[in-house]
Formats: sequence, structure tokens, C-alpha cells
Amino acid sequence: MFHFEALIDRSAPAGRPPTGVRPNGNSNETQAKRVLYLTRKVGETIVINDEIRVTVVEIRGKSIKLGFTFPPDVSVLREELYERIQAENRAAAESAGELFKDLTTADKPDSSK
Repeated sequence: MFHFEALIDRSAPAGRPPTGVRPNGNSNETQAKRVLYLTRKVGETIVINDEIRVTVVEIRGKSIKLGFTFPPDVSVLREELYERIQAENRAAAESAGELFKDLTTADKPDSSK
């Protein structure tokens, strides 16, 4: 079992959970993301897609330790690490695109002689 520490913001206002919206393809339509709030006690588990289990391992103040059980082909990352990897991937793709453009527009030797 893999263990990750997760911090829960208990100061968030009570009431109806927020619903996020994101663009849907190239249109101007938006699609709502579903947000599920659960109350779990130490030792209780939730199951995601029959393969991923998230267990509450420990609660200490505002810190909750969660245990994740998942198949080896599934990637589980903290959000801040995921965002950093995505930013680095975008930067690398832009750099590769510029390099390709430079290579394809470079002066080619005159082969007509």
C-alpha cells in the first residue's frame, strides 16, 4: 500500500459543494464536473473504478493520512507535482516545435549545380 499525506481545508464554508466548469471541446459550451464529498472514519475505504482503494489511515489535527492501493499501470501524483510535470512537458513541446521550425527553415545548400 502506498501512503500519501493529504491536507484537508476544514475552514471552507459549509453548504452546497461548488461545481467547476470547463470548456467542452472547441465549442462555447461548458460541462460541469461532479464533486463528491464523503465523510470517512479511520480504517474506512472508498473504491474508485473497481481497482483503486483510498483508505483513511490516520487523522491528526488538520492533516489526514490516506493510503492508496492501485494497479501498477495507474499514476497517482500530488496535484502540485502533476501541475509541475505538465508545465515542463508544455515547455519541452514548445522548445521542440521551435527547433523543428528552425531545422525546416534553415538555408539548404543549392543542389542545382
